[in-house]
Amino acid sequence: MRDTAALVVAIVIATVLAVASVAIVAPLARHANATNGSVSTPAGTNGLVLSADWNISNRSGNPFIRLNVELYNTRHLADNVTSQQQWPLNSLSSGPCSQFPAGIAIYYGSYNKANIVFARPLYWFQPGIYSCPAMFRIDYYNFLPQSDMAIMGPNQPGIAYSPMLMQFAIYQLWSAGPTGSYGHALGAGTYTLAVGDEWGQFVLISFNVA
Repeated sequence: MRDTAALVVAIVIATVLAVASVAIVAPLARHANATNGSVSTPAGTNGLVLSADWNISNRSGNPFIRLNVELYNTRHLADNVTSQQQWPLNSLSSGPCSQFPAGIAIYYGSYNKANIVFARPLYWFQPGIYSCPAMFRIDYYNFLPQSDMAIMGPNQPGIAYSPMLMQFAIYQLWSAGPTGSYGHALGAGTYTLAVGDEWGQFVLISFNVA
């Protein structure tokens, strides 16, 4: 709606992009208002800025949302950030099989930071059971100076720095029923996207589908 770790982050990004592009493919009937923008938090006490840029448009009449989420070290020195798991919203997720330290959630309606905790999240990826690669405990993220490049630790041989950047593509929403899940178009109305990280930072993005 969290140390083979750099290998895990590469698998995570590839896996979630695959899920987003393969599992969410049904044509949509509604037209979305073409819009784009970016938003970010102030630097936290850990030196990290959480930012998101998005584009909501349509392709052949099918609305879709593209979202890039980044964690960036603003400090001039390397920043060793301890994993906290202090998610601001329980519904935040970066998708199945992901250990990325930031996630998203989507809600129908317009919300602010005071009432978003009462909102009911929608499924932006197909609910179900996934076969994931082995997951490992992550104790810290070691960021390069003024960079989004980080190593997730404890370190293991062969681990390299990886960008703390996640790309999401949402072409439809999902509902779970007694006989399984099914995908459906984004209906007309106002939606709110929440983007947050495991250190408690989050931002909200509102958009309309007509």
